[in-house]
Amino acid sequence: MIHLRNYGRAIDDLNTAIRHNPSYSAAFLSRGVAYGLRGEHDRAIADFTDAIRLDPRNVAAYTNRGVAYTKKGEKKAQAEADFDVARKLTGR
Repeated sequence: MIHLRNYGRAIDDLNTAIRHNPSYSAAFLSRGVAYGLRGEHDRAIADFTDAIRLDPRNVAAYTNRGVAYTKKGEKKAQAEADFDVARKLTGR
């Protein structure tokens, strides 16, 4: 769970969770969200990519990675591809 506005503490907690279980997709997703909220989009993208690698059907990871690419203002095609995968996974 992300601590309210204390993203550094949340990231520290999630680092611990990932060290204990490096295949915990949800921890990568949550840490990516925390990085994104801090404006660290490259780190967020890396974590969302790891979450997808661990759980290729993780709609939230695709969606959040697409948002991170959009916020960076680059890789528009990759952002759209991520949004398309998320839509397909949800059946939309």
